Amino acid sequence: FLPCGLLYGALAGAAAAGSAVAGALAMASFTLGTFPGLAAVGLIGHVFLGGRANRTVGLLGGLLFLVNAVALAFLALRAVP
Repeated sequence: FLPCGLLYGALAGAAAAGSAVAGALAMASFTLGTFPGLAAVGLIGHVFLGGRANRTVGLLGGLLFLVNAVALAFLALRAVP
């Protein structure tokens, strides 16, 4: 499991907040700010895909992981002299 890049930015901001309380508030703000969008995406997917969601999302997710793996491998091989 790898968190998204936005989470790393939020974690860096929380770490630089100056105190544990300020860091906790920063992370709570990040959670409250991202939850509605993530919930909406899940709800829209459920509404449009219905019972087909598990199979369709699984196949699409696997395809996207494969495309991403190929792209990252290409970039890694190009970066190595």
